[in-house]
Amino acid sequence: MNIDYIIKYFNKRKTRINPDKEPGFSSAIIHNGQVIYELNHGLASLENEIPLSSSYLYYLASVSKQFTATCVLNLVNDKRLKLSQDIRDIVKETKHFKKKITVQNLLNHTSGIPDYFQYFACQLGRHPSDYFENADILKVLSNIYSLDFQPNEKFSYSNSNYIILTQIVKLISGISFSKYAKKIIFTPLGMKNTLFDNDRYKVIKNRVYSYTTQSNKPRKYRVELKNSCTVGDGGVLSNINDLVKWEINFHDNKILPKNIIRRLTNNLKLTNGKYVNYGNGLFLKDVGKYKLNFHGGAFEGFRTYNLRVSSMNLSVIYLSNSPSLVFNFDPSFIFKKK
Repeated sequence: MNIDYIIKYFNKRKTRINPDKEPGFSSAIIHNGQVIYELNHGLASLENEIPLSSSYLYYLASVSKQFTATCVLNLVNDKRLKLSQDIRDIVKETKHFKKKITVQNLLNHTSGIPDYFQYFACQLGRHPSDYFENADILKVLSNIYSLDFQPNEKFSYSNSNYIILTQIVKLISGISFSKYAKKIIFTPLGMKNTLFDNDRYKVIKNRVYSYTTQSNKPRKYRVELKNSCTVGDGGVLSNINDLVKWEINFHDNKILPKNIIRRLTNNLKLTNGKYVNYGNGLFLKDVGKYKLNFHGGAFEGFRTYNLRVSSMNLSVIYLSNSPSLVFNFDPSFIFKKK
């Protein structure tokens, strides 16, 4: 296993950034339950020239989906919900769909429900910075009558699925989704600073801000305005310190119910017998004899990524606040000889 390759990747990446003037990234490598490498490079706030550190909170974007899936699977483990359950019997905004769509279809993006972002993009008169939250998305979904395909016919990534899952957790648990996630994940794991960004007016200590550039002005940054307070498809704010706790427990689960971590990486079949390369909140990939699970996130100026090789007890975390620093690491190099 060539962990040095990952370290060289991060060290080379930092040479592209002036840490005193530009946004940057935070990264960590966890091996056998220990942080063997960490790098925080660049600024959390350009306006106030605040350097990044392991305690600063990034918006995780779609890396958040594994936490949503964990909440759903916990309800299944408690026998309060079934993966085979028809979501039309739970969420009123889905009652109009003519085909049965299961909780499992939502978890692994085989529902056929279109991604809500394409509908926002085609709304005339809507500005990209206009605010939206889960309630707005549910209204949009209640007016979509056609599925893109029959449930379980194929895989198609859709953020709508995880908005609906959030509503299911709320309705079944009887408390808000953010409170439920805190109760069953963040508090037990000691992730004291991790929370959901579901209140646009809330003051959040150590928040990282994101920035974009114009193609003709690569060093002139603009603040990327935060316009979304959706949870489930994204929404988690977390830092390296807390995410390390999540990764350590993922490999050596001593806190969550034993079968939940395993179920996150379940690989299920479509109607045609082919397997989906997405478990429950995680992408799945085989590299030789090694099984990888991972997820990336991209929203506004944030670009995030986490990668695991469970058989090696290895995790990689990458968080950045500029789209120019998107993670493009080739994981196959981990398994090549030094």
